Amino acid sequence: MASCSNAGRSSAAHRKVNTLAAQKYGAPFDVISNPNNTFILCIKHEKETIPLRPIRFFLYDVQEDSVIYEREVDNGTVEWLHPLQLSIKHIPGNVTGHEPPDAFTEVYDIPLRKILTR
Repeated sequence: MASCSNAGRSSAAHRKVNTLAAQKYGAPFDVISNPNNTFILCIKHEKETIPLRPIRFFLYDVQEDSVIYEREVDNGTVEWLHPLQLSIKHIPGNVTGHEPPDAFTEVYDIPLRKILTR
């Protein structure tokens, strides 16, 4: 359970992320914390452009009070894989069907602050 100071910091961080996202992306956008509320993922799903549905997102570090990662993906999704990792899936325009299931998935590791190689 979060302490009062952590709960207050998390609430303040959510307000800041909402303000920042509104400035960067306009509405609507999704804001999703990791399970221990130390990082906040903000995702903007852009209007679909045939055949792609681009997304833009940023990752906010509550402790550092700053955006630590930001990216745009032409056709994909981003979600929490683990409390300290994001799963970023992107589908290219031409898929043959012979690719392995994770061919279009990257893992962003927060402590390392980089995409892990497979």
